[in-house]
Amino acid sequence: MVSRLLTRALVIAVAAVAAAAAPATAVAAPAIGGISAHPVTLDGRALPDDTAFIAVERPAPSQFTTSIEVSNASDRAIPVRIAAVDTTTSENGGTAFLATDSPRSGAGAWISPGRQALTLGADSTTRLDFKVRVPVGAEPGDHVGGIVIEPVRRVRLDSTADITRIVRVAMAVQVTVPGKASREVGVSRLRFTRDEAGGPPTVSVQLANTGARLCRPALTATFSTDGRVRTSERRRVDTLLPDTAVDYALRWSRKVPDGTYDLQVRTEGCGAPSAVHENLTIDTAGNVRVASATPALEPRVTGRSDTIQLIGLGAVLFAAAATGWSLARRRPRRSAR
Repeated sequence: MVSRLLTRALVIAVAAVAAAAAPATAVAAPAIGGISAHPVTLDGRALPDDTAFIAVERPAPSQFTTSIEVSNASDRAIPVRIAAVDTTTSENGGTAFLATDSPRSGAGAWISPGRQALTLGADSTTRLDFKVRVPVGAEPGDHVGGIVIEPVRRVRLDSTADITRIVRVAMAVQVTVPGKASREVGVSRLRFTRDEAGGPPTVSVQLANTGARLCRPALTATFSTDGRVRTSERRRVDTLLPDTAVDYALRWSRKVPDGTYDLQVRTEGCGAPSAVHENLTIDTAGNVRVASATPALEPRVTGRSDTIQLIGLGAVLFAAAATGWSLARRRPRRSAR
């Protein structure tokens, strides 16, 4: 059965980035800049009107076709480019769409747009066709690529710095290859950061999805003394894509008193539970001394794909209204081409 963890993957992002670089992340939002899109057919069959993204189960090798409708509600024509991209996981969980000029090594390489560029007429709707080829040797599990439509012209926000605004419409294409595929999320590299202003601390861990399925782990962190839990927090993390690892920050809801603690973070709900802990002491001034360090847990991949560095001359602006999965660092998905 096709996973529905990507319940809202139609994405429109507005970002201001240095040197006119396309953003590495995106979030779900209403139509921005007059452009919107939704899928309309799969293998020639009409899709329900409320379909937000493409989700299919297909064996390897195989292929299918899909089409989307792109609308321009503005009163001017907009030249756009169409591209297929890879995806990754944001640091808080959820799906990110990589830049259109990033190398494709995952499911983004399976997607072929029928057109690479066109001009959307004012107040018009255009249908775009795509072919998706699942290659020989594609491993069982969930594979997510993306379709991105972005204007050719970028808006300069600041005449004194090389900062531009980019409007992107992106749609996920999720292909589940049938077969034995595990859910496996591990936790490692625990860090404790105190608030300089004396507020609640932040507990950070590395979460690595080393399995082949999309998964949303439950994360529980506890401060214990002599085996007794003194304070704890629980979070449900957004979707982690296969073969990705992120540094997840859990901000405590209240101040942790001074003392010596065993700090443990545990994940559940994605395969076997995984836990990591550190012994630390918090003094009356809020300073922290850690007695042990925890190593990183790496996904089983052989390389890492670079994402766009959002570096500004001063500040980098992100503006986006999130209504679904938000979409940072990525390790490429094991897939044949």
